[in-house]
Amino acid sequence: MITLGLHAFTHDSAAALVVDGRLRAFAQEERLSRIKGDGRFPVQAIDFCLRDAEIDPQAVDRVVLSFRPWIGAATRLAYQLRRPRHGLSAAFDLMAKGRGNLGLVQQLRKLGIQASISRADHHEAHARAVFLASPFDSAAVLVVDGVAEAWSGASFVARRRPSPVFECRGRIPFPASLGLVYAAVTEHLGFRHNREEGKIMAMAASGTDDLVVEFGRACRLERGRLIVDHRLFDFGGQWTTKAFEKSFGPRRRPSEGLQPRHFALARALQTVTEGIAVELSRDLIRESGEENLCLTGGLALNPALNGAVVEGSGATDVYLLPVGGDAGTAIGGALAFETDPNWRLADAYWGSFPTSEEIDHALVAAGLEPSVVGAGVVPKTAELLAGGAIGGWFQGRSEMGPRALGHRSILADPTREDSRIRLNKLIKRRETFQPFAPCVLLDACEELFPGMGPSEFMLRTWPVAEESRPRIPAVIHDDGTARVQTVVEGDGSGLAELLQAFACHTGLPVLLNTSLNRRGEPLAERPDDAVTVFQETDLDFLVMEDVLIERTKGTSNAQYQRSNVEVRAGSRRANSQQPPGLGSPAPTKQRFEERTET
Repeated sequence: MITLGLHAFTHDSAAALVVDGRLRAFAQEERLSRIKGDGRFPVQAIDFCLRDAEIDPQAVDRVVLSFRPWIGAATRLAYQLRRPRHGLSAAFDLMAKGRGNLGLVQQLRKLGIQASISRADHHEAHARAVFLASPFDSAAVLVVDGVAEAWSGASFVARRRPSPVFECRGRIPFPASLGLVYAAVTEHLGFRHNREEGKIMAMAASGTDDLVVEFGRACRLERGRLIVDHRLFDFGGQWTTKAFEKSFGPRRRPSEGLQPRHFALARALQTVTEGIAVELSRDLIRESGEENLCLTGGLALNPALNGAVVEGSGATDVYLLPVGGDAGTAIGGALAFETDPNWRLADAYWGSFPTSEEIDHALVAAGLEPSVVGAGVVPKTAELLAGGAIGGWFQGRSEMGPRALGHRSILADPTREDSRIRLNKLIKRRETFQPFAPCVLLDACEELFPGMGPSEFMLRTWPVAEESRPRIPAVIHDDGTARVQTVVEGDGSGLAELLQAFACHTGLPVLLNTSLNRRGEPLAERPDDAVTVFQETDLDFLVMEDVLIERTKGTSNAQYQRSNVEVRAGSRRANSQQPPGLGSPAPTKQRFEERTET
């Protein structure tokens, strides 16, 4: 059976294609449309998935949306209408989403898809995606997010064999919502919810504990039940009330400078949220009797919270999905009707694969001339990085989820404090308090991050050894932690070889790793996206597969064409036979097997 899973009409639209119970393709609409958080019907993501899996639209048997709009609609609308001034706009928003759902059949028909349409429980779709992707045969599953249908979270016990079973152990009813409390404080501090919660987490590392106790009264657990003081919050309207301002200070305008009280509020929010998530996960582990925990939902994209859960839940092992937000429910929805219990997610690299022709075309169109092509790219890149240069690293298929994992990355020397300063000011053009993440060879992880195991998806923080902090100042948070990505050979990014080459210069197999994009944009997906980032920021160089472009160096176009002919056979992209196009896939059955495990 061929099933197309969709998440759409809210934010972070996505499509997933499952064939005979195994994931065959996945794409997020924002990567192709270039609109951050794009919530429209995922036309481009659907097209990508069909082409990637080499499936005709008419062959799709079933379409599954990971949301049932009629469930909880009255509850959500009644909540908004408590405040008529803002309730009317909320009602119109709900109607607009309803119209999108009603027009689903027509939109699918335009793409040539005639399949039947089903709906999946949103939180169960979250749970299916994370558990079935995990290495576990059984686990407790905790879903914590904002709101979907009538709930803001749920817990399950999942078992893989003989066929997957998900037993719901409880739900968090809306309007009690840990995710919406986080969103409300994000808005109160002058940032955008669903987009800039990461800034609040970063601010928390620098805040005092002055407001923690008081905030703990506003949002707390009582006998396992989430209690939110709704006198303080107005979810989806003003977000916070006058009563909130009286307790925690006035709303910050985006143009207003950040004050110590803002950092203290961020600290209180993060501390209380972490404590509740740890207690929920600990209770679930104890009551279920399971040793393993899967954590997912929008809040599971908060690495500090994830690190706290890993440490405090009591679970033997914790699995985090790289696309744990709503986009990942497209995967869970598609797996709701047929699942191969042997399928597991092997890696996070499911996006566009750059062809030689696309790279060549992007460089020629931009008037860029490579300085190195072929085997010399890695040693030259390591030399540049060790010399203080900052550059883009664009390799293989793009990552699913919001984290750059070495396929669409900006890299820099973590031993230089000025790497962080320059990145924030001149390249990312964002607040200087925001930290960056290290990527490190797994074999060298223990020296810098004692006790930490594999963390290939960069989804949790970990304490940095006291004696190691002065060695990598550009990737240390103010609280002495780091959001670590561990790297092994063979992931298609070339990062392991680059880290080894960088260590020859510095003695440390660690690099600063952040996303290859401009402010307000999603990760670069295609070669022309990467070239745009290079041209419109202060990056010193850009590597795309086996081609290095430096800002001040280059061979002539004629030399470049001759070099292409000479090195193409040895290139990591030599096996790609796809013609250039929109988000070109590299669809071969061999490739599918490489990306799954049994």
